[in-house]
Amino acid sequence: MGFIPEPLYKDLESEGEEIGKMLNGYIGYLKKSKQGEHEPGADRVVHEDSVPYNAEPPEDSADNEDTTD
Repeated sequence: MGFIPEPLYKDLESEGEEIGKMLNGYIGYLKKSKQGEHEPGADRVVHEDSVPYNAEPPEDSADNEDTTD
């Protein structure tokens, strides 16, 4: 890698794997226990409307360039 010492990288990699296992175990627990299943509002779904993503600049963007340099 070259960015950090190899022993530090190994330690962080090991800790990351351990945290991943812990999260997967917790997610599995939550799926099995279905906590909150009988709470008020549990039958409702909250979501936002999707907005289309446009990566193209507006057609008139060349006309509006900042020339205050």
